[in-house]
Amino acid sequence: MQKAITVPGARLELAKLYLYGLGVPRDQTKAVQLLKTEPTAAIAEVSYTLGLAYSHGIGVKRDETKAISLFRYAAERGHAHAMHELARLLIDTDPAKAYY
Repeated sequence: MQKAITVPGARLELAKLYLYGLGVPRDQTKAVQLLKTEPTAAIAEVSYTLGLAYSHGIGVKRDETKAISLFRYAAERGHAHAMHELARLLIDTDPAKAYY
């Protein structure tokens, strides 16, 4: 029986290990599952990383609308990389909103 992961950000770090195959077999689907169970309200990095998964179809079906929502959430909390990704996705669809 596995112990529950209770340290804030622990699932995020474990997900990154699975995402890149660092010390564990690479498993992008498992990485996304771990990210989905990490409280996104506490850590903007979780929303950003999930946004990348949905933006590029890593471990999940590509979903640009969901990616934009996740990037927006992280960007509103000051995540610089999320701001960049949000602008990158919006520049073609809504240029006025791309300048965050």
